Amino acid sequence: PRAETAAAVHRAVEELGYRPSGVARSLRMRRTQSFGLIVSDIQTPYFPALVDTIAAASRALDYSVILGTVAGGEVLEYLELMVDRGIDGLILASGRIDDRVWARVLSLATPIVVVNSEPEDVALPLPFIATDHAAGLRAAVTHLAGLGHRRIAYLNGPDDSTATGARLAGFREGCAANGLDPAACPVIEGGIDVPAGAIAFRRLVTTHPEVTAVATYNDLLAIGVLQALHDAGGDAPKDLSVVGFDDIPAASWVTPRLTTLRQEKDRLGGL
Repeated sequence: PRAETAAAVHRAVEELGYRPSGVARSLRMRRTQSFGLIVSDIQTPYFPALVDTIAAASRALDYSVILGTVAGGEVLEYLELMVDRGIDGLILASGRIDDRVWARVLSLATPIVVVNSEPEDVALPLPFIATDHAAGLRAAVTHLAGLGHRRIAYLNGPDDSTATGARLAGFREGCAANGLDPAACPVIEGGIDVPAGAIAFRRLVTTHPEVTAVATYNDLLAIGVLQALHDAGGDAPKDLSVVGFDDIPAASWVTPRLTTLRQEKDRLGGL
């Protein structure tokens, strides 16, 4: 009888600890139940939270995630590797994507979603989810101007990040919207990490000692400013007001706690 046969099969499965082959199932269904995810340097605190959110949302759909972390030219290498692995979809969340990569991306039949990585001057025929970087910096300047600051500097981000131009534009728009003299709103070469923030702060106080507030490309730069200010015997916000961008966990660990613009990483990764 079929019921007895089924029962015997189930007993054998339990006794032998049998598990169906995922590889065989993938071959049969012509799907790997996996997404490729390419992000920038995973050591930057913004990205682990984004990866966690994407991984959790993928697990809920019974998908796994193949992660590629890149610092520059490896984007294309990871892209080809993931395509060769037969991923069912690709999530691009690296701000360091050049024209060669975009050309290859647009040639793929694989479904693709871009997260916070769209190029500034090119309209991509791809779905993308992005923070409004410019609006964030406009809000930062408006906040500082509301505190009475009229001389506000900006520590810029790395040249190879797609968010750099938008955040810089937002800073300048914020200065104009609040009636600030452009000459009183200097832009200082920054970078992306804490040491770069400290170096930029020392450059700022040498070239623009009149500045009373600083907005930064990201929280790591802002933390570098706070550390360098403290080392120089200064105090925040009494001597200098500082606003970051991203709301990484460390923003609440420093003293004083950093004022920052929050990127909603749970929404960016979970949508």
